[in-house]
Amino acid sequence: ASWLSERQRIAGVGGAAYIASIISDTPAVSDVTVHAKIILMKSRQRRVIEEAARIYTEGFSDVGDVEEWLERADARLSRAAQVSGASKLHTMSEVIAKVAAEINQQCDELGAPILGGCTGLRDLDDAVGPLRPGRHSVIGGFWGDGKSALGLGCAISTASAKDSAVLIVTVEMPEDELATRAMFQRARIDGRKAQPHRVTSIQDTEWQRLYAACRDLSRLPIYFDDRADMNPEMLQSSVRRAKAQAAKDGRTLRLVVVDYMQLIEGGSQRRKSGNREQEVAIVSRAMKRIAKAEGVHMMGIAQLNDDPNKTGKEARKPTSRDFRESKAIAMNADAVFL
Repeated sequence: ASWLSERQRIAGVGGAAYIASIISDTPAVSDVTVHAKIILMKSRQRRVIEEAARIYTEGFSDVGDVEEWLERADARLSRAAQVSGASKLHTMSEVIAKVAAEINQQCDELGAPILGGCTGLRDLDDAVGPLRPGRHSVIGGFWGDGKSALGLGCAISTASAKDSAVLIVTVEMPEDELATRAMFQRARIDGRKAQPHRVTSIQDTEWQRLYAACRDLSRLPIYFDDRADMNPEMLQSSVRRAKAQAAKDGRTLRLVVVDYMQLIEGGSQRRKSGNREQEVAIVSRAMKRIAKAEGVHMMGIAQLNDDPNKTGKEARKPTSRDFRESKAIAMNADAVFL
């Protein structure tokens, strides 16, 4: 203002009062973060509006398979709402500092699954460690080996931890049948007694345990998705919805159990592959990608082939080469339980 006054130019810019108003209306440095967040939120809002407008226009044209188009549209809206920008490269010192902080936090809170969920089996937890987010594990077994029971036990154990939630994608059986298994498994009652013609054989003491199991399980934040036509696009959409619901409930989605992998269709990639082995490989890679993208642990249950050339003990000794329809199931997994 003094510079303009000395040169008699202050009136030309609006006078001293205008300059004073500029100074008073300029946001303080302390408010920069707040204003930056507002700009970021408005940018995300505009991206969602633009993407929604494109989806609206597409809806009036031939979109092909409607179910797949809806899943793709859901994924596009989710990506539009995310914070854009190139991923940041982290130095070794930054990564080590983060890991060290997590380890220290675990030491301070013994017994809490800070870095992931737990299987509920002490020997297995000691062997493989916690079910860390961003990783993909596979439970493989022959028919009747108890694969679903193990996956269900892992889900219940993880959901029992503080502020944790679990999603079970059950393609093999309806959600009510899986819940029945959980009830009888929790109550330590022979699951065969759940059959309609055997329910009368449940003893009075077993009924008490069953009621207690129902009460305990009803408190657990476990979400079910039992759609029979599941594909990778639908799976990721289901994971996102479960994450949002868990966050709404004040929890973190830590584990996703898929029962079982070979029943999931290839989705939009199915027609391109034309081969069942490639289709299962696509599903396996998708589960690994979803684990990293959504920050959850993906646990897939997979069926093994019975080799007629094996006899005796060798016939029940599984290897990673025995996965039905695709060996990529084991190749794409971070850990394999047989």
